[in-house]
Amino acid sequence: CGEKDKDSNVFLLNFDNGYTHECYDDYLKARITSIIMLISTLENFMNHIMPIGFTYSKIQNEKTKIFNIEEIELSVFFKEKIEKVIPQIIKNEQFWDSRSKDLEVLLELYEQRKKFIHLKTNSEEEWKRYSETFIKMLEFDILEAINTSINFMNSIEEKFVEIEK
Repeated sequence: CGEKDKDSNVFLLNFDNGYTHECYDDYLKARITSIIMLISTLENFMNHIMPIGFTYSKIQNEKTKIFNIEEIELSVFFKEKIEKVIPQIIKNEQFWDSRSKDLEVLLELYEQRKKFIHLKTNSEEEWKRYSETFIKMLEFDILEAINTSINFMNSIEEKFVEIEK
């Protein structure tokens, strides 16, 4: 799709002013879908590894709140689940200590997904409303997020994800 520039790995798309090219639209849809599905995969994985009868507790308004599995799945947000619940499930409270970069990538992945699910206007000018969200999404290293997600899951459940060669 498009013509390859002679001097680089850049592909040029011909399109009319004021319109986008079908290939570019498909590329954006693929990136957005990848981000959304990757977070869904992580959410499903975290729910999958909770043992039957598992409970999560935290101090909330000076009281101890205990969540059962269903309550965790429905009312504990992704960030808390990945940072706090997962270490309790795997009985390793220091799980993220040596994986802070991985945690950062996974939380940024979640932020990317959240920005597209809850698309907000960032400007009063129509053509600028969503541009910041799209720019950040295009700059986001999706391959790093995929690899980090795989490493995260495999560090908890060995060979949970296997790559065919």
